[in-house]
Amino acid sequence: NLPQVWPLQDTDGCIVELYDHLWQKNSKTGRSCPGISVPETVVYTNKRVSNWYFTSSQDKQIKRKHAQSRNDESIFENLIKQRGSTKGLDVFATYMHAAEHAQ
Repeated sequence: NLPQVWPLQDTDGCIVELYDHLWQKNSKTGRSCPGISVPETVVYTNKRVSNWYFTSSQDKQIKRKHAQSRNDESIFENLIKQRGSTKGLDVFATYMHAAEHAQ
């Protein structure tokens, strides 16, 4: 028998602190985690955009969008723009959330 697995509590299976850790700059090099890339990642907290991480195409560093850019209109425009650059791919965005589990 497999052990019982309890559903995640108060999270959608995404460890948002991981993104923040990857984004932070190394005090010695002044750069974020070398060799690590993240796709456009929008983090919602309490149904509001709390952060938006991405990998810069210019310097390959993990960055965050400025607070004024973290809104539904900017997210939509960015996803539409990204869709145009993903020729041949069927998926250009995903949305993950926790499902309600019956106890």
